[in-house]
Amino acid sequence: MIEIPLTPAQERMWFLDRFDPGQPNNVVLSRRLRGHLDPAALQRAFTAVCARHEALRATFPERDGRPVQVIADPGEFRLERADLTGEPAPLRAERARELGRQLFDGGFDLARGPLIRATLVALADDDHVLLVVAHHIVFDGSSQSLLVQDLGPAYADPASLGPLPVGWADHVREQADQPAEKAEEALAYWRDKLAGAPALALPTDLPRPPFKLPRSERVRHELDAELTGRLERLARAQRSTLFMLLLAAYQVLLGRHAGQDDVSVGTASAGRGRPELEPIIGSFVNTLVLRGSLSGDPTFAELLRRTRTAALEAYAHQDIPFERLVGELDVARDVSRTPLFSTMLVLHSQQSARHDVLPGLTGESFEIGAPQSLYDLVVDVSVRTAGLTLRVRYDSGLFTAGTVSELLRRFETLLRAVAADPHCPIDDLPLEDAAARRLAVTRGIGPRRTYTGTVLDLFAARVAAAPDALAVDDVTYAELDRRARRIAANLDVRPGDIVGVALPRTPDLVATLLAIWHRGAAYLPLDAALPPARREWLCADAGVVTVIDDLATLPGPAGNVAGEARPESLAYVLYTSGSTGRPKGVGVPHRALTNLLLSLRDALGSGAGDAWLGLTSLSFDISGLELYLPLVTGGRLVLVPDDEGRDGVAIVRRIAATGVTHVQATPSGWRMLLDAGFNAPAVTALTGGEALPPRLARELRPRVRRLCNVYGPTETTIWSSLADLPEPVRDIALGEAIGNTRLHVVDARLRPVPVGVPGELVIGGDGVAWGYLGRPGLTADRFVPDPYGPPGARVYRTGDRVRWRPDRRLEFLGRFDAQVKLRGHRIELGEIEARLGEHPDVHQAAVITTSDGPDALLAAYVTAKPGREPQGRALRTHLAEVLPGYMVPAQVVVLPGLPLNTAGKVDRRRLPAISAGDLDPREYVEPRTEAEEVIAGVWAEVLGRDRIGALDDFFDIGGHSLLATRVVSRLAAALELDVPIRILFLHSTVERFATAVEDLIAADLFVGDVEASA
Repeated sequence: MIEIPLTPAQERMWFLDRFDPGQPNNVVLSRRLRGHLDPAALQRAFTAVCARHEALRATFPERDGRPVQVIADPGEFRLERADLTGEPAPLRAERARELGRQLFDGGFDLARGPLIRATLVALADDDHVLLVVAHHIVFDGSSQSLLVQDLGPAYADPASLGPLPVGWADHVREQADQPAEKAEEALAYWRDKLAGAPALALPTDLPRPPFKLPRSERVRHELDAELTGRLERLARAQRSTLFMLLLAAYQVLLGRHAGQDDVSVGTASAGRGRPELEPIIGSFVNTLVLRGSLSGDPTFAELLRRTRTAALEAYAHQDIPFERLVGELDVARDVSRTPLFSTMLVLHSQQSARHDVLPGLTGESFEIGAPQSLYDLVVDVSVRTAGLTLRVRYDSGLFTAGTVSELLRRFETLLRAVAADPHCPIDDLPLEDAAARRLAVTRGIGPRRTYTGTVLDLFAARVAAAPDALAVDDVTYAELDRRARRIAANLDVRPGDIVGVALPRTPDLVATLLAIWHRGAAYLPLDAALPPARREWLCADAGVVTVIDDLATLPGPAGNVAGEARPESLAYVLYTSGSTGRPKGVGVPHRALTNLLLSLRDALGSGAGDAWLGLTSLSFDISGLELYLPLVTGGRLVLVPDDEGRDGVAIVRRIAATGVTHVQATPSGWRMLLDAGFNAPAVTALTGGEALPPRLARELRPRVRRLCNVYGPTETTIWSSLADLPEPVRDIALGEAIGNTRLHVVDARLRPVPVGVPGELVIGGDGVAWGYLGRPGLTADRFVPDPYGPPGARVYRTGDRVRWRPDRRLEFLGRFDAQVKLRGHRIELGEIEARLGEHPDVHQAAVITTSDGPDALLAAYVTAKPGREPQGRALRTHLAEVLPGYMVPAQVVVLPGLPLNTAGKVDRRRLPAISAGDLDPREYVEPRTEAEEVIAGVWAEVLGRDRIGALDDFFDIGGHSLLATRVVSRLAAALELDVPIRILFLHSTVERFATAVEDLIAADLFVGDVEASA
């Protein structure tokens, strides 16, 4: 028996086994063998092979939470037998595959072994299937060929296998004794090369689970010999290898799909760098990270030169095991994905295991259908006479087979374009053929409709048709029209003027808005809760000629109503947050508002018998739908008084009492209504203004007649798309374009991107606003010529990152900038940072959201100017004086410095987590419970620290995966409780880990009580 350390790769595989026990991390060899086979001779052959190769006799027991590698003395191998000759002949092969999958999924006990097992399955007297499964910790891909190479001679004569020149144990000891200087030189290279490397943000078909599981399926794609020859010749002409060319193209493919110009891909290195290591079975394989820069839109030939340099440098420094590299680089901990890269490209140049395993028998491949990968995507490329064979193992919990197959088709299109013109800029390389590109232009075009007139025109028609019908609360259409005209007669404004409106939510508010339009003017909503300084600034910036905050103070008769609104004149101005610290006013014309209202009328079937709830503040653009759609369709508007706007119970009561049929709210608003008991099966519900959480949608959908997810920025007039969500709700999409609206997903040069590829959503059509008042430069930047519309048309660049799904629906992926939506309000974080930076105590500021969804909050981080001591509460007070309440962060944390990335920009991902109140996240908090004390003591012992606080994070204070195993091992001994290691990864502070451990103790006691009483 020999005891040796583990290699870094083995340490990681041992940890993964502890992290998720039972998940296979295996290598399989399966062959169908035809001819006379001697099972006893085959068993003797396996015994001889295991005696020759030390790794096949290894086990990994644990000592104080640390694994050791023990090489057992040679012994007899046990070959399992299975007889299927009694099964119906057509079913035998499939039954053998089932046995193979069971063998593969069976799992290994690393501490006890053995870590290789084999089963011989008899299909007939002269027809067998050999199934061999070994754990990856002792057996890599190259070991398959070595096993086949040794089994044949040993089957004929077990004594024919001579001793190896070097054993597995010798190699492991040699690796452990590597000079520190050589390792440090290589580590310095990798630290510099991989500093700040981003994770690949490849969009998935399914949500990423909390931790990575080794589940996968396989897709195959063939490239013909003609294309393969052109690629090989191109690689030689560029002084590169075929692998380098495929890698460069693969990184372009990934970069286009992920929207990144910095892409890291893994590849496998055999790890047998010396001839004497080549015949040894073991886990030698090492992983290299190849980081590619696609920046600057180089030609493919230039990118290939970059890739060649990067690959040669990586191979020159490949002696550092990947697992050590991960530890040294302090990679951000994320158990949902593999570190440093999530996809691999491997060109198989080594000879694969031959089919003829045993002398005298004919062998053939026998796939059991058990692919496995710890990565999201692994592309295995094999060079064959007929061309290149691409086999992709993909995480079936993230991707569908259709998506991966389409990815490979685009890879081929890209490679054909590269072969045709290697000097083409990579951003111009096509991913699809011409027909698919034409389809991409028309995919998001909404129905064409002819809508004419203004809200005033449509309202006048309803007044004439049904003057005595109720329009707003208990006010009829005729009375509302009289009020509007009376107010208009007392307004001293001219066409084109902008009027500020700061009135409570009553029928007179609606009459006033109509009155302003009667004068040919536009309105600017002014929320009564705005700080005076903010209100003054808005009025000055918009050029407001007067503010209506009390109808009793109107100056008096101003003459006849003569300035009626026209379709192209301005209807209203709404201000949105500005990224430069200055809000921007969006000018919306009557034409755009009419298009929105009549499109939604048609989409929703809203008519004279419907009642809309007027819930939203006038300063939020979606209020326009609630206020005007009922008035142009003969319906009824039910206003929620200002003092009820945040009272969910009162709103729910009003909906029921007034017969409301349509309710629009943000997801945050719907959360409030649901918590208040909302349940109205006759109501059509609209939700928009921020991302709709699936859980909220599933809770809301059964309580309403219809649930519509609507999307649109202020710049394209309230809503631009609508999605009907069926019951049950499975996923959330942005839906399809409304009437006279065009949705395009484009790249930075406004070219359509393929289905599934992220791009920026640009919106064209009749809903596009004028632009930003007094901001011609910004207007020209965001409202650009529409390359796919009629002459003179424009599209609005939303800054939203989206992608088309195969079902023609849009999926929202996030923002390209720092803009966020919080409870329906669009917020530029830069504006808050600018206001913080104006405070005399603040040197730098960064603002983030604490999470996604309705519970998200704003959090600000600041640093002090020399000699100053900023206080969180004082800074919040300062912001409340100059910003609306929804833009004031819930917490302000003072830091000695803001973390920066390699580009010198604030690294928001590394801003520390915040806790209740204005607690400094670095403050020491004494453990407060018995469980916290025990856990803090164990952490202190394992990490070698004097004290551990209740809020300390294990991984922030020096912990890593192997130390985590020591923690759970010592806790298991102290508490007599099995603590899964994943609990520590998911709850990594003392406080949260202690709570999770207490829950485990309680569950264990409960099970014990049940068993005792049984």
